[in-house]
Parts: sequence; C-alpha cells; structure tokens
Amino acid sequence: MAEKTASIDHYLKAIYQIQKEKGIARHVEIAEELGVSKPSVTRAIRVLKDLGYVKVFEREITLTESGEEEAKKLWNNYKTICKYLVSLGVPEDSASQDACTLEHSISDETYSLFRERVIS
Repeated sequence: MAEKTASIDHYLKAIYQIQKEKGIARHVEIAEELGVSKPSVTRAIRVLKDLGYVKVFEREITLTESGEEEAKKLWNNYKTICKYLVSLGVPEDSASQDACTLEHSISDETYSLFRERVIS
C-alpha cells in the first residue's frame, strides 16, 4: 500500500486549496501551485488515490470525504502552528516555513497545546 509522507501532505493541501477556489483541481494547477512537474503530480495523485484521498475523473481531481478531512486537519494544523510562532515573534516567512515542517510530525498532544495558546 502507498505511504503518506510530508510531500503527499503538500499535494493534499494544494488540492484542498484549489478545490475550495475552483470546485475541482487539475494536474496543471497542482503543478503550478507547488512548483513541480506534471509527472510528479501524476505520481502523487496515484498515491493519493491509493490512500483513498482523491477521485480522478478524466483530468479532474476531487478530494474524497476522508481526503477533505485530512486536508482540513493539515491546513488547520499549519495555520495554528504558524500563528503561534508569529505570536512568539518569529517573522512571518520563517513561521510559515517552520509550520510547514512541523505540521507533518507534530503529535496531537503538542498541537493541542499550540492551539490552546493561539485561541486564548
């Protein structure tokens, strides 16, 4: 079975954002969003499909219910971590890069603590 990686998470978030804007995503839009080649997108879509996160019909890619759920979780984790880092005085561009790295490996317990600090 396919394995979920940080790279796959990036594709999932990109599809989520494109789908929110346009209703569906296409390979070319994903490639542009992530700055990768179309063959890279094709490989990632195959993995996402194997994981049950996307459906593909002709050239249109849409998230499944579980794909959307996972993408929302990743997006919310990213935003929360980024806000928390900015609140500590980390410059926004650095906070964004660091949040992108942390969101893939942070435990639910640690994320909850970040979330408490951002909300309070």
